[in-house]
Amino acid sequence: MVEAIIGYRMWRLKPDDGTVWLQSIYVDSCLWPQLDPLRAECRCGTPGLAHTCGIYAWEVPLRDPYPGIAVGEVALWGEVHTHTLGYRAEFARPVSINGAPGLLSRVAAYQYDIPTVKRA
Repeated sequence: MVEAIIGYRMWRLKPDDGTVWLQSIYVDSCLWPQLDPLRAECRCGTPGLAHTCGIYAWEVPLRDPYPGIAVGEVALWGEVHTHTLGYRAEFARPVSINGAPGLLSRVAAYQYDIPTVKRA
């Protein structure tokens, strides 16, 4: 079994017909799957050192954002590269959402089957 690396992400909370999606804040068309891992789409195969494709995550926890944005932890695996501020991976899956106030965060956590975690 491959051990995942934990990184930190930020997502838009996108409500759509009763579902709250975690949406990339950089790529509007990227909605994270709810129960399956997200796989990087790369024309080159898997994320490599010579290009910039992959799923990005920071190495350190992020501050709570403004309304409509969630932050949380992600598990990263497959081809993973370490960079100055974090990681770039082939696969990722949310593992928690920080307990930012708001119904959308709680609904997203429930629908993604992940916990909300209170920040210290």
